[in-house]
Amino acid sequence: MIWPAGKSYAARFCVDDLVPEEISLSRCRAVFIGESPHRDEVAPESSKERSPFRGVAGREWWSELVRVLGQPIPTRPVPSRETLLRICADLKIAVMNAVQFPIDPKITLHQGVEVLPREALGFEKGTGEWGYKEVLKKGGRSNSVQAAIDDLARRLSFFEDSPAQVVCLGNDSRWFVERALAKLSPEANLKVLPLVTIPHPSAWWRNVAYKKRAVDFLEGNLGSSRNELKRRSDISSDRLSKKLVS
Repeated sequence: MIWPAGKSYAARFCVDDLVPEEISLSRCRAVFIGESPHRDEVAPESSKERSPFRGVAGREWWSELVRVLGQPIPTRPVPSRETLLRICADLKIAVMNAVQFPIDPKITLHQGVEVLPREALGFEKGTGEWGYKEVLKKGGRSNSVQAAIDDLARRLSFFEDSPAQVVCLGNDSRWFVERALAKLSPEANLKVLPLVTIPHPSAWWRNVAYKKRAVDFLEGNLGSSRNELKRRSDISSDRLSKKLVS
């Protein structure tokens, strides 16, 4: 099926992933995956101005990445998409959302009822009959949640042979990512390392321990992590050698 069905909606509210063209898959450190875009991510009418993690939570996120990178890049407001791509390239990471469209029904407070997720996508974040978990249970050939999972699997397949660590920002993200990864080849290098979940930046100010946990991970994996990166590359090379021998 074509998902989402509304082409004009898709063109206006899709938030494209941050995957630098120059990123080397053999040296990609991590793929960070949030749940879905929110108010600030979809506010710009131009797709060239939309990107994951904007607003207050996004500012916290990019501020920490810039600090790890060690470059004097202002993050108030969140930089342009072009600058964010450059940050990702320098850190050798990709940043995306599990669903590229808003799934929180509160988006209607900012964009109107015409973008109600249950109407635009066929499901939404939350409990009840339109919650994504309940919609998936209904099955069917045109299941909208399954289409979203398939779309995420398609985007993750780009990294299939990468030694990168997949990192979910929050449990909603993890739900989609687990199902998308299951659709990749059993031999995919992307599935070698255990899936990691860290708190989404929107939760960092609710609990200082949440931010510490996330920041510790970023510093430990994106800072001076040459040995860890080499270990991941060795794992990837070893698996590739076994494929060739078999």
